[in-house]
Amino acid sequence: MDMNRRNVLKGAALTAVGAVGATTLVACAPTASSDKQDEVLSATGGDQYNTAATAQRPWAFEVAPDPIPADQIAETIEADVVVVGCGTSGLMAANSAAEEGLDAIIVSASTKPTSRGGSNNAVYCKAFEAQGYPCVPIDQYQKEIFCQAHKVDQRKWYLHHNNSEEAMNWACDLMEKADYGIDTEIGTPDKEDSLYPQRTAAVGWNLNGQTPPEDGLEVVTGKMQPLFVWELARHLTDDLGGRIFYRNIAEQLIREDDNTGRVTAVICKREDGSYAQYVGHKAIVLATGDFSGDRDMMRRYCPETADYVKDDVCDSEPDWDQGFKYGGICKG
Repeated sequence: MDMNRRNVLKGAALTAVGAVGATTLVACAPTASSDKQDEVLSATGGDQYNTAATAQRPWAFEVAPDPIPADQIAETIEADVVVVGCGTSGLMAANSAAEEGLDAIIVSASTKPTSRGGSNNAVYCKAFEAQGYPCVPIDQYQKEIFCQAHKVDQRKWYLHHNNSEEAMNWACDLMEKADYGIDTEIGTPDKEDSLYPQRTAAVGWNLNGQTPPEDGLEVVTGKMQPLFVWELARHLTDDLGGRIFYRNIAEQLIREDDNTGRVTAVICKREDGSYAQYVGHKAIVLATGDFSGDRDMMRRYCPETADYVKDDVCDSEPDWDQGFKYGGICKG
């Protein structure tokens, strides 16, 4: 089973600067000894990053914390697949696993399904076909990769190109079955020297006269994806028997074979301060979004865009239920 088959919908029409779709929950391992702590690079000022001296020192996020003691874990919950994150990618992954007959659960720091973008993107789908919109040409991908100086993971870009049509058609079927409407957003004509050889397009959703699944949920252009994640969550729990554990902040990963093998579990801190361990017998899927709220990681992996992230994004406590927000919220 291809666990990433439907994750490609995360290629949303709106993408924050620095968002690279990754997370760095640290696996349990002994922390650095006290005499080594001074050699760890931490976030202070931009001038101290990426110098010859700092290149020889580990980053703070590379030093694992002390393992959470077993006697502090109040409960262990097991499933075939454990997905960390209840956004678009996490919900698509959990639904995909559950439809293949696996016991899938989601753990999430949020109190509800969340989304950061306004609509969803695909290279082609039945909604585009109905509007006479052609398939996005491969040249469009190649030109944008070129404009990024090829400093992107091209495997992910072509994963989207090759699989997004199947994923979007599945999404359209899901929303139509729930009696929601489908909107196709086609951009205005571009100039000949535009980045895009073809006008951009995206798929959005509307209530079609139905009551919103959440009080106060606004479903308008730029804010259509929340309706989609609510339906994904309902489909997972009501139709497929999956489970979602909200208010669970993932803090550590467990790896087998003395911290050298695959990740087998994730330990989360719950609202009451207790810890729960979620064991995934077949897979642990990390779908927690970007790390643009982690100053160190931005300096390490995205130095050319790190200065675009405001200080309050890195220094404030995240609102895990926040919808679309320029700058990202994840602390890594």
